[in-house]
Amino acid sequence: GLYILDVVIGLSGRITTLPSPAQRGIVSQPAWSPDGRFLAVTLETGYGLGIFIFDTQQSTWAALVNDGPFNFHPVWSPDGRHVAFISDRATCPTWVASVPNACNPDTMPTPISGQVYVLEFATNNITQISPAVVSDAPYWVNNETLAFASGDSFDLLNPTRSLWIADMRDKVGREVRLQNGADRQLNLSDRWSPDGNLVIFQSAGTTNETIIMNRNGERIATLDDLTFVRFGMSASWSPDGTRLAIGGKGGQCTYGVRVLETTNFTIVASGSNPRAVCDPTYAPNGARIAFLGIRTTSTSADGRADVYSSTRDGFETQSLTGDLRGQTRFIGWVGR
Repeated sequence: GLYILDVVIGLSGRITTLPSPAQRGIVSQPAWSPDGRFLAVTLETGYGLGIFIFDTQQSTWAALVNDGPFNFHPVWSPDGRHVAFISDRATCPTWVASVPNACNPDTMPTPISGQVYVLEFATNNITQISPAVVSDAPYWVNNETLAFASGDSFDLLNPTRSLWIADMRDKVGREVRLQNGADRQLNLSDRWSPDGNLVIFQSAGTTNETIIMNRNGERIATLDDLTFVRFGMSASWSPDGTRLAIGGKGGQCTYGVRVLETTNFTIVASGSNPRAVCDPTYAPNGARIAFLGIRTTSTSADGRADVYSSTRDGFETQSLTGDLRGQTRFIGWVGR
């Protein structure tokens, strides 16, 4: 089941018998509202998928988006005003068998993708952001900016992945393509700056480059000294946008601490211990960086993974879990 733990009083309770976040073949993670009151959960309905919210103050459930199609991957805006999600409603308005012209699961495949929509929480108004077909969850860059990617990066014969950005002032998604780049875009591991003006990503088409690009598709920098395997880069911008920490992910972590200043993207810190840094993440206040690192000795890495912390510039690195037994895994920061 799905449980909620109150860490203040130390009590937990089961809110649903949901056996897995995989619903009808789609893994859609639950998402907290910024104030911690509501938990948005994707659940199977009689024929499709609906997004429901659990109110922790009232201990009640309510339907957020449950109108017939497949709705999944809910994500709250930082200010809690909007919920972005993916839906197949543009191609299938409903899977409810009793409704005329409903989609037939016997003749149509179960959808694993759709278009991006945004629900305004106060009014329940839903707006389609783009006609682009999306399978990955979108993510909020800031209160007014939503990022997502179209295409299928796992297509063995023709992998594609294009970057999109949407402004909530007009709720229109715009593709951001690298100028003078290849026609077939395969842009991976993207992470936008806090103001939504710059994005770092892996260009993994005919070449494998780590690129920083602006909203107009202009190449701002190419990080020739930082190359990663496909799907193997992780980056985090400081909240004020003046620093950029870069590392590996998924165990493909080939560099130590790498922090760049973002005026001309020169390296501030280039540490070698720990030798391998994965998933660097700035604290919400920007004062420190946390990451998963492989501990090293004077001669080699010993394979021990620990959670480390450093200053915002990547200095004064210290292990936070060195006294614990067994392996550790970095999940993220809690609080502000």
